[in-house]
Amino acid sequence: MAKFSREEKQHLVRELQVYCVDELDIELGGFQAEFLLDFMIKQLSPRTYNQALKDVEALIWDRTERLTEEISALAK
Repeated sequence: MAKFSREEKQHLVRELQVYCVDELDIELGGFQAEFLLDFMIKQLSPRTYNQALKDVEALIWDRTERLTEEISALAK
């Protein structure tokens, strides 16, 4: 699970509260917003991490393929 400093977490809680009021017309208290944030982090962190790994793997494969092609082009 993602780890945030206390300041980062407080900022995210405030952002979540503002979002809920502005977009959903729902007012969350600090504890409610923090519990919701913790739930979202717990649910999203593994999926986000795994997707980031897949994205990096695809990038590495693409770059490796291009390097292989460039090396082959240099062959005499």
